[in-house]
Amino acid sequence: MNPRHFCVHLAAAFVALLLAGAALPAAAQGSAFTYFNVAGSSFVPRGTAPATVYQTAGCVSRASVGDYIVYPLQLPDGSQIKYVRAYYRDTSAVDLTIAMTRYDGIGGFVDETVFNNTGSTTGFGSTLSPELNVIVDNLNQSRQLLVNFGEASAALQFCGIRIAYFSDVLFRNGFEN
Repeated sequence: MNPRHFCVHLAAAFVALLLAGAALPAAAQGSAFTYFNVAGSSFVPRGTAPATVYQTAGCVSRASVGDYIVYPLQLPDGSQIKYVRAYYRDTSAVDLTIAMTRYDGIGGFVDETVFNNTGSTTGFGSTLSPELNVIVDNLNQSRQLLVNFGEASAALQFCGIRIAYFSDVLFRNGFEN
């Protein structure tokens, strides 16, 4: 078979699988992440604890230890979240706790990832969550990024979060309705 005809047959078979509702192989889901970035200064206190103290370049610290600071995460419906990366400036002996939590609207919640910036980094650094396989369902769930400080000091600063996700929505639900 000549290579041109082979490509046409391969493409036709791929389209037939899509129309039949077959799942795409992992390599076909997109080869590059889409990133969502949010600065630490965009987070707000969840409870009644005092607000954060702005340091520099989007980084914040806490004036007193308290509840989490939070940010509502809004990504396209059907996106697949793979990683959460937190950025910080840490010259203290304690760590930040970073979480991504899903809420169902009727009182239930699930921590989809919780991790710390543990290690011997002194100064600016980042830490990566374990690999995730979270599918965004905006109809039935809401999601929030959360950060808790281990101390109230300029020695522990939170600078932001970057979410790595796939948003190959066309192939996931582009043929509905």
